[in-house]
Amino acid sequence: RLAYRLSANRESDAVTAVTMSAVLDRYERELIEPSINVTLGAVDNGRISSLTARAYRSYLKCWISPRWGKYLIGDMVKPQVRSTLETWLAELCDTGKLAPKSVRSVGSLLRLVFRQSVKWGYLVSNPMEFVDLPHGSSLRQAKPRTLTPAEYLKLLPLYQPRERLAIKIAGWLGTRRSEGFGLKWQDLDLNREVVTFRQGFVSGRITRLKTEASRTEMSIPATVTEALLDWKEKTPYSAPGDWVFASPATRGKRPFWPDSMLANYIQPIAKAAGLGHIGWHTFRHSF
Repeated sequence: RLAYRLSANRESDAVTAVTMSAVLDRYERELIEPSINVTLGAVDNGRISSLTARAYRSYLKCWISPRWGKYLIGDMVKPQVRSTLETWLAELCDTGKLAPKSVRSVGSLLRLVFRQSVKWGYLVSNPMEFVDLPHGSSLRQAKPRTLTPAEYLKLLPLYQPRERLAIKIAGWLGTRRSEGFGLKWQDLDLNREVVTFRQGFVSGRITRLKTEASRTEMSIPATVTEALLDWKEKTPYSAPGDWVFASPATRGKRPFWPDSMLANYIQPIAKAAGLGHIGWHTFRHSF
């Protein structure tokens, strides 16, 4: 593959004539694939999560490589090429080929690729420093779904203890889904009614938390403590090192998959109750 040749000869003058395709291939091999190939249940200590890595790989294959693969990496710093790149991103956004947020992600990924190219010695500067992302690319296409306090309280009694606890953690603490499902019993001090989030759980992998602020000790409302105690009495996985939402399918070795619980248990009941389509972010936005 071109990426291997590029890696082996990066000190050669020949690298100034390599294509973007070769650079993208190397970026995928060295920075994206290691994050995708993390074994289920293993700790994901990569630069990016496996979920983000899959999205990046899709952006590379479907959008970036087809449009820019034939360019020489050295040409990307030329003003006319940077202008064409800026126009291309704007067209993706204006024509609706990609959602505005996805266009921003494509632009951010290109910035990362060029930054790495500078570190590898293939560029002197990052072309994206001179490219403006489309106006409005950071805006949501639709207003996030939220629940009123009355709707949220109406929802809780409809569920069994496990799902009710997950909804209470998401709704009363405003956690990301990875944070809630990454909880172990040892992360909770139910006597003091506090929790410390130490790891996340995304796509079957244990991950670092998204921000350091997420590690802050947080008070637990009494209603959440009550739900935790109730579930701890019922679950067979209640030792300090066990996952709070341990999956029976893995005999407690991994947590329940958030999206599986959402699709199989939470969403059907919410729709039947007339509350429409909800997701984990619904509870976070409602909080």
